[in-house]
Amino acid sequence: MLSKTTWKDTPKIGPSGQLRMKKILNIIKAHNAAGAFIEVGCGTGHLLKMIDDTNRFTSIKGCDFSKEAVIISEGENFETFQFDLAEGDPAKYGQFDVVVCSEVLEHIEDDAIATVNLNKLLSDGGLLIISVPFGMKNWTKHDDYAGHVRRYEENELEEKLESAGFKIESKEVWGAFFYEIYYKYFLSKASPEKIMNLSTPFKRNLKAVLGKIVSFVLKFDNLLAFTNKGRRLFIVAIKDVATKD
Repeated sequence: MLSKTTWKDTPKIGPSGQLRMKKILNIIKAHNAAGAFIEVGCGTGHLLKMIDDTNRFTSIKGCDFSKEAVIISEGENFETFQFDLAEGDPAKYGQFDVVVCSEVLEHIEDDAIATVNLNKLLSDGGLLIISVPFGMKNWTKHDDYAGHVRRYEENELEEKLESAGFKIESKEVWGAFFYEIYYKYFLSKASPEKIMNLSTPFKRNLKAVLGKIVSFVLKFDNLLAFTNKGRRLFIVAIKDVATKD
């Protein structure tokens, strides 16, 4: 189990996590999204805090499978609660104009049910933003450590989302060059335990500084989205009201 220190600090320090959250914010801005917002799989609330700072939404909520993460993610301007996307009933939580589900579905055995529940959380025409690991050929010990049950292949998630009542608006496979080098020659060489070791202030501060440097370099992978190659898949979808009974 991840320690409280690891839960709290890792998403903030990891360069991949930094870039992922910034890309989600850019998608929200590009769609001029507003209204009610929820992050499914909010972890310790780093993205929720960034969303709160945009002043775009009338309400901000987050939920997570982990009770520990929910406790840490509690903030003054947003509500967090424990929720199992694969087994819980989303109806009692209402509907939202924007749903973000980032790095969640790869942990769920029955992701078809999870995508249906995501649809239930969205209001008609609502915006869904998803990110997941891409390509089983990229599977490493880090996937095992993180509790992944899959990395998604081309069109696999898109088909499940469409079956759940979504219309795919856009998709992007990210990390074609610089992230590939970083992952293959640096990240994959270290054990997950070593990477997650933030036991001292020195280690946390050092990894924070290195993370910012790597994050800057990884930004250039945004210019290579047209290659459709990489290790992370971003999908933007709309709840398709035409499919309603």
